[in-house]
Amino acid sequence: MKVSLGLSFFLAFLDPGTSLQCEVCHSIGKSCSGPMKTCSGAEDTCGIILHEVMIGGVAIPSSVKSCLPSSICQLGPITMNYGKVKARSHLACCTGNKCQTTSVTLPPEENVPNGYQCPACYSVDSFQCSNEIINCTGSETQCVDISGLMNSGGLSLKAAMKGCTTISECSIVGDGKNSLGMMDIRSFQCKPASYGLAIVSSGFAPPDTLFLPVLSGFILEKVLF
Repeated sequence: MKVSLGLSFFLAFLDPGTSLQCEVCHSIGKSCSGPMKTCSGAEDTCGIILHEVMIGGVAIPSSVKSCLPSSICQLGPITMNYGKVKARSHLACCTGNKCQTTSVTLPPEENVPNGYQCPACYSVDSFQCSNEIINCTGSETQCVDISGLMNSGGLSLKAAMKGCTTISECSIVGDGKNSLGMMDIRSFQCKPASYGLAIVSSGFAPPDTLFLPVLSGFILEKVLF
């Protein structure tokens, strides 16, 4: 089951026989196009997700359009920090012709430590990774620990990630979602980050620089590199 991020109860009073259709696609780049899909009963809005992964100073954007449950449309922007691998994403919800003009903007980059710290690491081909302590930034107040199977291009790879994130990412899985973008979750834990520890260097390099989170969620998206 694939995750996403979502909107408000716009379709709550539509006739029960009305079938919502959304464009569905996932692509590297800031936009994508794909076929229309009839949404399931639980998916009552369309969503457009913009995601960006930062690896070694190189930004890799990706975009997703999908049917979504409106219950997750109120979630705010998501940022994730796994050390030298970082990601940020945002979602906009829409229905009908409004989806043709809806735009999505990424949350701003914030590199100033906010006083919180988390263990961080990233590993491919394993459900575990060894970690070091990094400084969280911006609105990142939660420590996340994710493992699962990354699905891309017909391949299914084990992956593990730990690091700082915003409360929005934790809320996605907390709301019962068990998948983030193209990652089928095996385990997902969030807990409040430690605050007031001595600031340490966050310049650790993950053992593998293959990335595709989360983004969570969302989400959520990914890109094998």
